[in-house]
Amino acid sequence: MNGDGRFDLIVVGAGMAGVAAANKSAAAGWKTAIVDDLPFGGTCALRGCDPKKILRRAAEVVESARLMSGKGIAPGSLSVDWGALMRHKHGFTDPAPHDVEQSLKRNGVTTTHGTTQFAAPDAVAIDGKAVTARHVLIATGARPRTLAFPGSHHVIDSTAFMELEQLPGRLLFVGGGFISFEFAHLAARSGSSPLIVDHGTQPLKAFDPDLVNLLLERGAADGIRVRTATSISSIEPSSRGYRVQLDHAGQREFIEVARCGSGIRPRPAQSHCGGCRVHRAGRDGHATPAEHEQSRGLRRGRRRRYRGHAADSHRGRRREGRRIEHDQVGDGHARLHGYSHRRVHPARTRPSGHAGE
Repeated sequence: MNGDGRFDLIVVGAGMAGVAAANKSAAAGWKTAIVDDLPFGGTCALRGCDPKKILRRAAEVVESARLMSGKGIAPGSLSVDWGALMRHKHGFTDPAPHDVEQSLKRNGVTTTHGTTQFAAPDAVAIDGKAVTARHVLIATGARPRTLAFPGSHHVIDSTAFMELEQLPGRLLFVGGGFISFEFAHLAARSGSSPLIVDHGTQPLKAFDPDLVNLLLERGAADGIRVRTATSISSIEPSSRGYRVQLDHAGQREFIEVARCGSGIRPRPAQSHCGGCRVHRAGRDGHATPAEHEQSRGLRRGRRRRYRGHAADSHRGRRREGRRIEHDQVGDGHARLHGYSHRRVHPARTRPSGHAGE
């Protein structure tokens, strides 16, 4: 690692959370270092939110044209060129690690690459070399979930899915979470036939059941099949791709798919520590990502906190015949007493009628 002496802060993990913490600490005058064994930028910039939005945009164009068929637009042979789309995505993601690292260096943060372990209460070993620090922040995110059935090593994760040079014609997604549904809808509009297998009776359990049912109906119309209360017992290679054994209500079934994919779990985070005191940031002492369920709880708390305020404001203004233009309800939209409310960022206001995301 470049730099001499004891650091005030070492950040383990160069994703958006770790980069933000390192930049703020350096700006406050702390001697700060950041380390990762993966390219700088993290999940959001390299293998999550940003590249997914690029892929999703292609599917949106195809879907928009289909919805306008017979209304002035002739979709014709409009389709997604998966290979060209991947090259377009790489145009955004490939420069990101270098740009992120150079930005950190300009802000006075020492950057390094390697696997990190705690060597002492005030030291970490980066590829075996000890470095001391007053504080260590673990911001290492998540890694693919380990599946417990024979042949699970044939399953790819979300990162590998977004690196596929060719999109398989038949895809199986393991688990009924939002990542599976996002990719399934993207794949369906790109010409693939996706199947989602969920061991629970209701997919997307963290979301409103009525909205989920609408999504399932719409997905079925687009060729997305969903099997609930179904588990996978094994996966093995076959002449057509992979042979998957499904179990449902005591019945066994075999299907053929070209590729299988799954989700993520907390990443053990290069943070092995013998005898040192670590502030536990999540399950098993590892730093956990902001999972949807945790985020949803926060949003619910905000919603409860603001509902009373919004309702009181509504009652106070109703006598004056005014419409409430904003509140800050957690999900960005709400209807109270028949009035439409919009969230407005405290630092700016949108023109009337502008719909935020």
